[in-house]
Amino acid sequence: MIKALNEELFYKMLDWYKKYGPVTETILDEEIIVSLKHALVNQAYLAFHTDGSGFIIIYPYNDNIALNPWFFAGYPIGANPVSLIEECTSFFKKSKYRRMEMIVKKTSLKEVKIPMKLAYEYVDLIKKLEYVPLPDEEFVSIKTVQESKLQEIYHNAFLGSDATFYSIQSELERENFWKCLNYDMAIKDDISVAIMIDGEIAGFVFAYDVHKYKHISCMCITKKYQHKGYGKKLLQYVIHHSYSSGYEYLSLGTETTMKAFHLYRAFDFRIVNTKSYYIEMQ
Repeated sequence: MIKALNEELFYKMLDWYKKYGPVTETILDEEIIVSLKHALVNQAYLAFHTDGSGFIIIYPYNDNIALNPWFFAGYPIGANPVSLIEECTSFFKKSKYRRMEMIVKKTSLKEVKIPMKLAYEYVDLIKKLEYVPLPDEEFVSIKTVQESKLQEIYHNAFLGSDATFYSIQSELERENFWKCLNYDMAIKDDISVAIMIDGEIAGFVFAYDVHKYKHISCMCITKKYQHKGYGKKLLQYVIHHSYSSGYEYLSLGTETTMKAFHLYRAFDFRIVNTKSYYIEMQ
């Protein structure tokens, strides 16, 4: 059954959660309750078994919907998750929404086969820093490059690439996603640089501090210079300067099907968290 989330359903859902418990590792704390109240205000829907033994929040945003978004770690709560997802898919196919998605911690899946057409894995990676030599190429601070130029390079690098996340985004989402790369933080960090080849910007890297680590939020090379080792040079630059500045670890994230994943593994990045992305498109 699917109904618009109202106040009565909201309190029932809290009781169901406490009674049946989550399949995920999520604990129903005050922060999650606040997020659920946002779902109530933002006209979300609830797919649920009538006895309350299982439920999924259908959360609208932009022209998409997310199933049990960030505050529930994606996975349905309670019993018979597959039947709930199938019901949500049927709801989605009759709706105005462009994309339905569910992001799940891999540890929450319990070998369940999710009935959604597109799936990929995203991993959080970390590397213990050690000395690497500085590449010979020319690097300039991103402070010397206009933000619009960096955006142009970013879109050039990812359009038609092996990045699934980019391929499913609408034009508006692609523009808005730039904010998720934290340009405002990266531009303040001296390790955020562009690589210059024959006087032309071939790519760039955004780096900044997160939890006392140095973190890379974006590293990309334009089509013209891809597959020539310049991504490796950018990574060497960040590792060299992060290590020289006293940082112990470098972190980043990527899809496991991207070529970049194999580059990071070659540099001894290890996987610390895996999330499975499931997508249904209209």
